[in-house]
Amino acid sequence: MSVARGLGFLSIYLSTRESTQMRNHTNVMSVARYSKEAVIYLATRDYTEKRNYTSVMSVARYSKEAVSYPATRDYIQNRNHTSVMFVAKNSKEVKIYPCTKVYTQLRNHTCAMPVARDSRTVVIYLGTKEFIQTRNHTSVMFVARDSKAAVIYPCTKVYTQTRNHTSVMFVARDSKAAVI
Repeated sequence: MSVARGLGFLSIYLSTRESTQMRNHTNVMSVARYSKEAVIYLATRDYTEKRNYTSVMSVARYSKEAVSYPATRDYIQNRNHTSVMFVAKNSKEVKIYPCTKVYTQLRNHTCAMPVARDSRTVVIYLGTKEFIQTRNHTSVMFVARDSKAAVIYPCTKVYTQTRNHTSVMFVARDSKAAVI
């Protein structure tokens, strides 16, 4: 369970056993991993994305409704006035659409998920198990496990994401520490 106040974003943690809950001043989202339903309150600044075995629910920026897509096979989810979010489960390809403000790309098949604000390019190296992510003030470097190369793309403002087998941690944009 995570509480993030005054940060303008949602801290998201996916667990293999427990349900998850995110909080800030105006947003609360709770989704159990094996749950078939979720309670969603819209965020004021950013969108959130949650995954489990049965469904994916997304709250888009400036959106007045949430959209749920089944996760049994491949699916693509896109939402928002200016950005597009893609989720492809067990898919060998991912479609990318540029947007003016924010976009995320999420690819299964043991992959990395880059998230960048005001960035015009995103490059991904796939790994067989996990990826490691390092961060500085102006760039984010994704190093795929079992990969021979790292990818760096500049961003004016970034928040980073680390991932392992059981959880996903979102680090606040321009933050010096992760919120756990």
